[in-house]
This record gives sequence, C-alpha cells and structure tokens, in this order.
Amino acid sequence: MKQLLSWKKYLFFFPLLSLNLHAQIEPSKDYIPAFVMGGSAALLFAFSLDESVQDLRGPDLFSPALDRYVQPFGTYYTLGFSVGFYGYSLIAKDQKAAQTSISLGRAVAFSLVGAYALKYTFRRNGPLSSQQEGMKWFEYDKPRGESIFFPSGHATYITSVATVLSLSYPEEKWIPWVTYGLAGAVSFERVYNGRHHLSDVVAGIILGHFIGRLAVIPWKIDTYFIPSGVGVSIDLD
Repeated sequence: MKQLLSWKKYLFFFPLLSLNLHAQIEPSKDYIPAFVMGGSAALLFAFSLDESVQDLRGPDLFSPALDRYVQPFGTYYTLGFSVGFYGYSLIAKDQKAAQTSISLGRAVAFSLVGAYALKYTFRRNGPLSSQQEGMKWFEYDKPRGESIFFPSGHATYITSVATVLSLSYPEEKWIPWVTYGLAGAVSFERVYNGRHHLSDVVAGIILGHFIGRLAVIPWKIDTYFIPSGVGVSIDLD
C-alpha cells in the first residue's frame, strides 16, 4: 500500500500535461506538432507503466468513496452541467454562456463518438482480465464489456469539458485548475479502482483535450440555438 500511495500523487499530473500545453502554446501552426509530440510521448510513457501500475494496485484494491463521489464527474455530472449551463444562459440571457454551452454540448457529443469509435476499433482488455491473461488488443470475439477499455470515456468527457471552459473563459484563471483538477481526480479513480489501465486514461485525456479545442470553434448553426434577446458575435472566418 505504501508503494501505491507513493505513485498516487504522480498520477494526478497526467491531466496537467494537457493543461500545461494549453497554457504555454497559443493556437497556431506550432500547436499541432507540439500537441502530437507531447501527447505521443505521454502515451508511450503510460504504456510502459501499465503493467507496473497494475502489479502495484493488485486485484482487490477498490474505493467505494471514489466510485460514488468522483466517478460521476466523468459521466452524469458532466452531461448535467452541460445541460444546466445552457439553461442558465436562457434564464440569464448571457451571450457568452450560451455560446459556451453549445460548445460544451458539441464536446460531449464528439467525445462520445470519438471514444467509442476507438474503443470498438482497438478492443483492448481491461486491467483485471489482463492480470490473468496479459495485455491483449483487438479481441473482437469477446463480449464488448470485456474488451472496450481504450481509451477511457470518462477521462475523455471530463477533459473535453475542462478544455472548453478554460478556452471560453481565459480571464478566469481558477477555471483550468478546478476543471483539470477534476479530470485528474476522475482519471485517478479509473486506475485506482481497476476500471482502466493508466494508458487508457492518458489516451482519454489527450483525446478530450483535442476534442475540446475543436468544440470551441463556432459553427454557423450555433446561432439557431441562441435564444432571442441574446446576441452572440461569431467569427466564421
């Protein structure tokens, strides 16, 4: 257990890789190469640690508290917040909130499609089965519940939402720390409770960050979802 506690703190820093990238590199021609190189390095490093992490956590480690209070931030709470934020924009007639809520909805939708497209493509087995059978990929003959672990959907959803909020409210310096901190907590829960390999959540973080950046790009159709009385200036160039 002491060994496990010693690496707990480091696991929280993986979501901050994308936060640091977001903070240091402005959207430009240099962003994509840096993102690809940094994301690839983080993912390869995580792959190299997968077996060691599972050996450390063992087959029986599980936290009901993390499962009950942290895990929903990667599913129900994320979706609920996105819907609720749009409701707030209608009531408050807040133009920025309206556009942000549309971006949040787009991020959640893209995350769902992207994560499950990769899950069904790679069909990787989960941590518990890999402790008995070893790491396996492309297991199309197994039930989907036993072979759709890469990437983590939870990590993808929460990171995409964190990225949208951070980019939409750059003047609010606390938002990235809170939202990416939640992404770190959710990612930690997925590994700690044996739901995912470390590389599954790192892949989800990378995917979610990329999706979040795509989701904030305004579409012409967005104007149809802005309630009357709320003006939004959208640059379509």
